[in-house]
Amino acid sequence: MSNKSFKYYLFSFLILLIGLSLRLFMLDSQSLWNDESATLANTNGLNFWENSSIILNLPHADRFQPLYFMGLFFWRQTFGNTEFALRAFSVLLGMGTIIITYLIAKRLYDVKHAFWTTLLISTSSFAVYYSQDARPPILLLFISAVQLYFYTYFLNPAQDKKQFKYL
Repeated sequence: MSNKSFKYYLFSFLILLIGLSLRLFMLDSQSLWNDESATLANTNGLNFWENSSIILNLPHADRFQPLYFMGLFFWRQTFGNTEFALRAFSVLLGMGTIIITYLIAKRLYDVKHAFWTTLLISTSSFAVYYSQDARPPILLLFISAVQLYFYTYFLNPAQDKKQFKYL
C-alpha cells in the first residue's frame, strides 16, 4: 500500500468517525415521539411468534415493513428498551450504509472518489436524521445500498477476478 492510498484510507476512517459522532450526537436527548412509540409497540412481543403476530395484524402501513420490526425486536432482546438502545439500531444501519457506499464508490471509481462519497453520505442531513430515528426508512437506504453494491458486480465482469483478490 502506497503512502497516498494510506492517506485516503486514514481520511476515510476519520470520515466514518465523523459520521458515527453525528449519528450518536444527542441520540437520547428527546423522548420518543408518536411514530417511534408505534415502533416500540410493534416490537413489544414476548417471543418471535408473538411479535410476528403483532406485525401481521397491524391495521396500517407498518405491516408491510416487517424486516425492520423483526430486526428491532431481536435488537431489543439483546440491548434493552432504552431510547438510546432503540435508536441505536438505526445508527447501526446508517453506519452500514456509509460503509457500503464507500465500497460501491471504490469499486466503480477509485479510493479518492470513495473518500468524497463517504464524506457526502456521512454528513448528509437526511441520512443523519433517519439514522437517529427509530423508524424503517433507514433500513430502506441500507438495503438499497446493498443492492447497488451487488449490482456493480454485473457492470464489469472482467474486473471481478481482479477485485476478489483484494477483498
